[in-house]
Amino acid sequence: MCFNDSVLLTDCNLRWIDWFTSLSSLFLSCRTARLLVLAGTERLDRELMIGQMQGKFQLEVISGVGHMLHEVRSL
Repeated sequence: MCFNDSVLLTDCNLRWIDWFTSLSSLFLSCRTARLLVLAGTERLDRELMIGQMQGKFQLEVISGVGHMLHEVRSL
């Protein structure tokens, strides 16, 4: 059995801003151990940079991987 699920991105682009609104503050407010894995430090916004300097989460930067970082396979 094969499923093909597709979405027209133009139909949901009005919601894109909602997906990321307050995402950094939500991440920092979690009351659990936190690990943020990024492909580069240029992705940190001001709130995450301050949180990282205050030791609120562990940051791991994996250089040179770009979009491959989200793949299922381990490094």
